[in-house]
Amino acid sequence: MGILVFVLAFTSCGIMRRGTASGFVSISDARELNGHYLNRAVGKEILSCFNIRDYADFVTLTSESPNEIKLTYYNDSTTQERVFKGKMKKSYFEIYFSKMRFFIPLIFSTVDVDRVRIGKTEDGKLAIRKLVENWGNLLVFAAGYSYEDGYAFPHSSDYKYYMPTRENNLWGYSDSLGNMIISPKYDFATIFENDVARVRLNEKWGLINKQGVEVIQLIYDEILPFKTIPPTFIVSVFEKKGMFDMNGNELIPIIYDDMASYLSPQGLVHVRLKNEWRYVSPYK
Repeated sequence: MGILVFVLAFTSCGIMRRGTASGFVSISDARELNGHYLNRAVGKEILSCFNIRDYADFVTLTSESPNEIKLTYYNDSTTQERVFKGKMKKSYFEIYFSKMRFFIPLIFSTVDVDRVRIGKTEDGKLAIRKLVENWGNLLVFAAGYSYEDGYAFPHSSDYKYYMPTRENNLWGYSDSLGNMIISPKYDFATIFENDVARVRLNEKWGLINKQGVEVIQLIYDEILPFKTIPPTFIVSVFEKKGMFDMNGNELIPIIYDDMASYLSPQGLVHVRLKNEWRYVSPYK
């Protein structure tokens, strides 16, 4: 009995449950989830909840059958569709990406669970709870992690800033009244976040401010947001990566072959030069 208590305590210590979308209002049909949503919440995107790594500003969720939902989004230049099978519960639609639990009491256990529950909040937002469990034990030795987070995603109509707008196959920006603010001249444009937006022209990416001024030149093969406060961006050119801040200042030179997409607890970035990984600071 003492060994069993020790194992259970040891394997459960990694569980985290948090988030603002813990409660779902009652819905009777997955079609009540239909809507066009902003693919942003604090620390998460709708697509990443479904293990999709594509970038998109907005996601359309539709359900045409009781046990199926479809995500449609515009990924930089093409429309993508992903269909997921699941089951409607009392107040949410549930999808399992993996579901495996195996136990031999006192000897062995392994758990691999990846699940989302999709519902609505009281104010009509899309509520998603993401549960991931990946752990196990052999006798008294255990390892792994387990967490559950909740998020609330607003409707696209709640986004009140400059909106990417397409005219004659070119992208610009309009205000909330539909007035064109930045003339259409880009091959693609993303929403403004922290007063800057990523734009693409002639297969090259850059960053502009709300006056349409380039703060990072449109000369890069890729430019992706890096989740820091204040915002920073990973830029790539000729298969080399570096980092800039939102004002166009170089924080990490464009010399590295690979770069992690997050900061270490010490505020450093994990980078690779040839076959060697190291940590560098973006703050000089």
